[in-house]
Amino acid sequence: ISTNFNVNMMEAKVKPLIILPEVESILYVTDSMGHEIPKVKYYVIPPVVLRLTGNNTIVRAMLKLFIVFYLGVFKRPDLLIGYGFVPHGIIVEAIGRLLNIPSCVNMIGGAIGIKGEDFTAEKDILIRFIKKKLGKIFLKVADKFKLIVATGSSTKNFLVVKGGIKTEKINIIPSMIDINRFFPERNGYKYDLVTISQLIPTKKIDIFLE
Repeated sequence: ISTNFNVNMMEAKVKPLIILPEVESILYVTDSMGHEIPKVKYYVIPPVVLRLTGNNTIVRAMLKLFIVFYLGVFKRPDLLIGYGFVPHGIIVEAIGRLLNIPSCVNMIGGAIGIKGEDFTAEKDILIRFIKKKLGKIFLKVADKFKLIVATGSSTKNFLVVKGGIKTEKINIIPSMIDINRFFPERNGYKYDLVTISQLIPTKKIDIFLE
């Protein structure tokens, strides 16, 4: 797995994998050491390198690319998974194609990573044009994955309609919650409605309010 999850995202995205009996171990490539989880072994970028490079995003991506390549050569995992399309999805697809290992991308946050029109608002017309072109290229790359995981139907529909990706290649797996920490009150339901998310169109806050 290549990603940069925090503790909460680890709980939501990685724990469902370790529950599966088919998963023997997870080689976890990330920015910093996380908490101990069964079956998970961390491969992190040395902290001194992050400090010397000013925690540069491009440097981090290149180092993860090297680590995933190393693991692909010497550990030969059965599947490479990237959480988020850029850069992790692209990293595992490139290494998977090079080493003939199946690759998967988990589209956390929806399709925003490959929608040119949904990038952060940009006033510069040239930059907006370039980002739209990148979106089309990213869709072509997405079609190369052995498996795509989406957290909801809107992302899956976008990939099928806009990218022409076969529907059987895309699986919907919602995020997981810890039912030992979050459970319904037994003495009636008195609560406010709460949502925590980015204020962007793909999060459908308007539908939540309705």
